[in-house]
Amino acid sequence: MRQVLFFAFVAAVVAIYPVHAEIQWHTPAAIAPPTGYNSIPEINLPDYVAEAIDFAPEEGKPLIAIVIDDMGVDRRRTQEALEAFPSEVTLAYLPYASDIAEQVQAARAAGHEIMVHMPMQPQRDTIDPGPNVLHGDLDEAELRRRIDVNLAAFDGYAGLNNHMGSKFTQDARGIDILMREVRKRGLYFLDSRTISNSVAEQTAAAYGVPVTHRDVFLDDKETEAFTRDALLKVERTARRKGSAVAIGHPKDITTRMLAAWIPTLEEKGFQLAPMSAVLKHRRKVSSPRVAAARVIGICEVH
Repeated sequence: MRQVLFFAFVAAVVAIYPVHAEIQWHTPAAIAPPTGYNSIPEINLPDYVAEAIDFAPEEGKPLIAIVIDDMGVDRRRTQEALEAFPSEVTLAYLPYASDIAEQVQAARAAGHEIMVHMPMQPQRDTIDPGPNVLHGDLDEAELRRRIDVNLAAFDGYAGLNNHMGSKFTQDARGIDILMREVRKRGLYFLDSRTISNSVAEQTAAAYGVPVTHRDVFLDDKETEAFTRDALLKVERTARRKGSAVAIGHPKDITTRMLAAWIPTLEEKGFQLAPMSAVLKHRRKVSSPRVAAARVIGICEVH
């Protein structure tokens, strides 16, 4: 009888106080574990990711990772972002940018952790993600070739995330092929969550790939009001969850507002961290359930 009353009480509390008001617990369709999944060993960052930068988290401080996508194509804004941000900001470069190896070398010399911003198929065919896009209609050989081309564009990266990809990240076959390559190469994956029913995160997890998701987009609208609200959401998320992952772009307003906001984090009790450090933190405190950031509609500019 006491057990019945206890579970009734717990159910009532959960109904009144849902877990993380701004986070949806996403229970995706089941994905068959990859062959040999049970034999995959436990993987610990940062040893697994050779190119992760050194970082020492401070006890009790929520971690905030800022990832700047679309680096490399707009050379002026890329350089301004590189000069404006401290080394804890993670930079994701598009593999088809000109002089990409030299650009990435300069970013690494400045101490930044680097990611490949992998072009993936969007929902709308009218949007161009760039050359060698990962497309669900490709056969396995061509898909692997494009993965190889994109990952060979430069070196020194610790992981990758999706550029666009609202259609491809729903494609279980294509994502399965990608995650096998990600695991083989010893990388992490950040799901930018350009669509809510992406299967990328749970597929990566099934392969033992270090993986997490984006919490906040900083500049879907290029206005000070939007970015200011987004930064406040980053702070709320970090306080509530112990960490937050935000994605921005090398836009004038984003660079200016982040450059002013980042120096305020220490006095607010936060610690700016590279993406690999937040991944490691989240793996330590992860739930058996996969937390999926709320995404309304499709975000194709990422």
